[in-house]
Formats: sequence, C-alpha cells, structure tokens
Amino acid sequence: RQLSVGPKFLLYVLSTVHCSRLTLSIGQRWQLHLTVSKPMYRGHGNGGVLGSLTGSAYIVWFYRALGAKIGNNCALWVGGRVGLMTEPDLVTLGDRVSLDDCSVVAHINSRGKFALNRLNIAQGCAMRTGSRLLSGAQMEEYSMLMEHALLPSGDVAESGGVYVGWPARLLDQRRLRSPSTPNVTLVKLSSSDDEKDDKAEKKV
Repeated sequence: RQLSVGPKFLLYVLSTVHCSRLTLSIGQRWQLHLTVSKPMYRGHGNGGVLGSLTGSAYIVWFYRALGAKIGNNCALWVGGRVGLMTEPDLVTLGDRVSLDDCSVVAHINSRGKFALNRLNIAQGCAMRTGSRLLSGAQMEEYSMLMEHALLPSGDVAESGGVYVGWPARLLDQRRLRSPSTPNVTLVKLSSSDDEKDDKAEKKV
C-alpha cells in the first residue's frame, strides 16, 4: 500500500537541493537533526551509540519509540553491527523475527518518483548478513533471506521459503539433499521385547 509522502518528501527534496536547503527554516532544522543524530550511528566504536545495544531489548525499545511495530522475542542486529532501517514507522515485525546486519528500506526513488510503502516481516522470519528488503516487499511466516539476497519492491517471500541471490529467488531445498544419504528406519520395540530385555539384564 502506497502512502502519501508528505513531509518526508519535502525533507528528501531539501537534502538533495543544496542551494536552498540552508536558507529555509525547515532545512536548518533538518541539518540540525542530521548533526545531532550522527553519534547514534557513527563514532563511539563500531556503529555509534546503537552499536552497544545491538541484539538486546534496548534497541527494540528504541525502534518502537520511533514508531516501529515489533512483536515479542525479536532480535535486531544480532551480529553486533547496526543495520539499516530508514523508516521505522512503516515497519512491522512479527514475533521471533531475527535481523542481522541487513537493510530494511521503506522508501523508493525510481526515475525521479519518490514513494513510501509499508514493510511487513511476519513471525519467525530471518534476514541474514547483507540481505536487503526493499520498499513494498513482504516476508511471510518463517521465510528467510540468505546472505546478500535482495527482495525487490513488491515481491513476496513465501511462507517457509529460503531465498538467495540478487534479485532473490526461491531456493529448491530438495536439491540440497544428498542422494547418497542412507535411509534410516526407526523400529519401535513392542512391550514384550522390552520385558525380554529387562529379564536379560536381571540375569546378568
């Protein structure tokens, strides 16, 4: 669902047109915001101030305060490096979602057309290092984006699917099974067999 860009589009224009952004009041406030927010993402070791909060409940609280809808038992940036979440207020995460050093981007600028779209990551999903979820893409329950996989705008990762590549494609997991793997058959012993084993142990 596409949203009206409103003030975010204005901020985007101000950030790209250098000649006039410093002469307007909103442009000056935008520059102040960029300056104040730098310590959050840069400096202070790896990943700025947020680098110390990766993988903890505190960073979940931080993104919730920015408007993100995050379920229970979620792990954000668990690898220790802060990923990219440009519009937290347009992101919804279900329960038990795991995000590594990945990118969750809700805006798109295609051929000069700037738009914002919601991103929904359902419960049990995982995004590995270097993976990217673009504006308007969706991940259904228990799907996964492998390392450096790109799910383009408008695409949907099917439930339980594993996606690889740039752009992402569904991995055929049947091809990963080795044909030489022996078939193992589990035999359930009857109660009479169990009694025989117990008697034999007592005799010994």
